[in-house]
Amino acid sequence: MKRILFISICLATIAVTAWSAGKKDEGLVTLNYWTWHPSSEVIQPVIDAYEADNPGVKINLTVMESSVFQEKLPVALASEEELDIIGVQTGIMPSQLKGYMAPLDDYFSAIAGADWEATFNSLDLGISRGQTETDELLFITSGRYGSAIGLYNVSIFEELGLEVPVTYEEMKNVAAVIQKEMPDILPVSFTGDGWFLDEMVLTVLAQQSDLFNDIRYGGGRWDDPEYVQALTDFKRMFDDGVFLNMNDVGYGRSAELFDTGKAAIFYQGTWEAPRLSSQFREDRGIGLDNVGAMAMPIMRDGGKATLRAFTELGMAMPKYSKNKEAAADFIFYMSGGDGFDMLNEEAFLVPNKAGSMLPAPLFNSPEGRDGWEYVVKLVSESTSHRNNMSAFSSVVGQYIQKVLGGDYGDDIERACQDIQKEFESGKY
Repeated sequence: MKRILFISICLATIAVTAWSAGKKDEGLVTLNYWTWHPSSEVIQPVIDAYEADNPGVKINLTVMESSVFQEKLPVALASEEELDIIGVQTGIMPSQLKGYMAPLDDYFSAIAGADWEATFNSLDLGISRGQTETDELLFITSGRYGSAIGLYNVSIFEELGLEVPVTYEEMKNVAAVIQKEMPDILPVSFTGDGWFLDEMVLTVLAQQSDLFNDIRYGGGRWDDPEYVQALTDFKRMFDDGVFLNMNDVGYGRSAELFDTGKAAIFYQGTWEAPRLSSQFREDRGIGLDNVGAMAMPIMRDGGKATLRAFTELGMAMPKYSKNKEAAADFIFYMSGGDGFDMLNEEAFLVPNKAGSMLPAPLFNSPEGRDGWEYVVKLVSESTSHRNNMSAFSSVVGQYIQKVLGGDYGDDIERACQDIQKEFESGKY
């Protein structure tokens, strides 16, 4: 067995070496790359830098909206569409697509040596392998994101003499002061899309419990009293006027309200944490002087500030690709090489690449720097995995919308029982 493995590594080394030697030959290698995140404006400069260093390679990038990507990618792989690099959404997608993905181990060994795993965080590698239930590395992730996190407008807080809230009572006071003193400013902005309402309730749940992990990996139930309590507490934020009805506010609009100073706090995932960077805000014309980070308010005594986090931004190469050596080289560049460091100045992941840090000049204030350190702490110490089933998350969100709209009255338990029935339907 060891001899077979040795021969396999040697063959991969020969293939990558031969490809590297021939990169500057007349033949141009074209790699077709599909993903959903980050945006093309974030990824394309990294691709441009790679192509400049590798003139024998051309990468055609296609970025799709998340739900469109989930629909189109399996069909494209099944029909062996010309794809060489694919984004992989962590959670359910790796197990669905594992039969289409080529192992990366031998290629990475050829690129970085026998100890290539030291380039990455062992936790992230273990999670990646666990999602495909194999010892082979079928996809590599760039790092971890978490949800839900709050970003706040430091200038508004300073003008009103407000402290960053930790508990729910403190949050109620902050919202009340903003509503009184700045009636044209929303205390809090977030999207009312179902998937994010699900994120927020599960963040409240994580303050007291890791029940979601039990649900996700077997045995836990959506009608458990702990989830009933979390959904009840989330509804209380609306009943108390801390959160306003955001059902008609889409993702883009919720961000715009914060970016233009019309909302004091913006809740989203840590993928929006780049707003902590003065350089990021300047580059995108966001006219906020200073931004800090805060957790969701702790709803109950004994709870802790937390969020849900999981390894994100997976990359893989299809088994049928005719350019696997070149594809593997680019994937390593994006996950463990200079490309990742360049990418992360825009993406703000808690990195899978060992030793990678964001440059200090990205931040112009203690609130920005400390805010990013706080994000890293929350993601690194998260209570619950953000290992969602995307389709079911949207369904849960629809039930949450009904709860907030009063369809269930005060009978939150009945809503949770309906969610559990849906979960048991076998559709997800």
